[in-house]
Amino acid sequence: MAQAYVAELDRLVAQVSTSSARRERIFLEERLQTVKTDLDRQRRISVSIQQELGHHIPAQGKAMVEAAGRCKAVDRRAKPS
Repeated sequence: MAQAYVAELDRLVAQVSTSSARRERIFLEERLQTVKTDLDRQRRISVSIQQELGHHIPAQGKAMVEAAGRCKAVDRRAKPS
């Protein structure tokens, strides 16, 4: 009789352990998928921002050169010859 109790207890412990491990595995797989999705979205946003900034860099450079030229022209007019 005691041996039957031990055998049933072993079976029950194995079932509970397997069930617990299965739930944990499912949770981790879902969490991993969520993290991968978030990472992919962040990468797309990052690429989009980099591309947008890249389009403005030539215009910003041109504006800086023009502003420097205007400053220099004003500076020359302000100095007595």
